[in-house]
Amino acid sequence: MDPAITSILIAVVTGLCTAIPTILTTIKANSVHEALQQEKINEINSKIDGLTAEVKKYNDFDKRLAIIENIIFRRKE
Repeated sequence: MDPAITSILIAVVTGLCTAIPTILTTIKANSVHEALQQEKINEINSKIDGLTAEVKKYNDFDKRLAIIENIIFRRKE
């Protein structure tokens, strides 16, 4: 076989032996990173849901306070 072709084949095989594990590692790392991001997003959404529940609990507080004030002032009169 021609030495030039042999050199080319060796370079291709060496390149593939380097490229394939690198690509697989990158894909795996991206998958892990994406899973961590999704977990953080889920945690943040959970916290937002909790805060939303707290806000709903205290919504219309000023209206309820006005009703309480009216009841108290009526009792004083």
